[in-house]
Amino acid sequence: MLPHNGAGLNTLPSPAERERIGARSIGATYREWREIERIAKEYAQHPRVHFGETVDTRQVDNFAYARAVLSIVKDQTNDDFSFVTLPGQACEEITDDGMAILYTVLAARITVENTNTHGSVTRKEMALSSAIAKGRTDATQNYGVTVVERGEAKTKYFALNVPAVERELLRGSEYDRLKVLEPLSRIPGAIKTQNVKMNHVPVKCVLIPVSAAQIDENDDDDE
Repeated sequence: MLPHNGAGLNTLPSPAERERIGARSIGATYREWREIERIAKEYAQHPRVHFGETVDTRQVDNFAYARAVLSIVKDQTNDDFSFVTLPGQACEEITDDGMAILYTVLAARITVENTNTHGSVTRKEMALSSAIAKGRTDATQNYGVTVVERGEAKTKYFALNVPAVERELLRGSEYDRLKVLEPLSRIPGAIKTQNVKMNHVPVKCVLIPVSAAQIDENDDDDE
């Protein structure tokens, strides 16, 4: 909000004037909302038409409404949106953390119990991926992960009960306290919501093809 005469920051509007400008801005936005939505939808539906082939279409939603407001401010009355540009980061590839989250889950250490013929119970710590490779999904289910088969081809999927995974496997990691369902769901071949039984109880899971990640049965286990 620098003054047009370039006088500098010392001539910013007073607090009372800024409050008045804010109130008028809210009123103007409310009055023009239908038109703002129309223009924003046009941007979102045809991003490369308006912003070029290099734009990351997932980024457009972040800027569509702001640019729609700019269109109205500039008194753009027709369907020519060519004057509108996006910030440079809109053409930068988004780093999707889905696979990184999956590998963090698979690398997480869990405790597996074994009972010998005499009824003695021993506990061993290993990577979750190693437990899966050894067929110990009875143990991994305690942490919100199992393996299921789906379809006529019996395709194998990791089934992740996301709330349990966030609580049991991602705590203390760089993904602690983050909502990981959406990035996991964007992994190619993932199925977002499926009922899967874990410990005999049906829970909502995201399914991710086992083929999406390498399982190493010889992962270093702690004896």
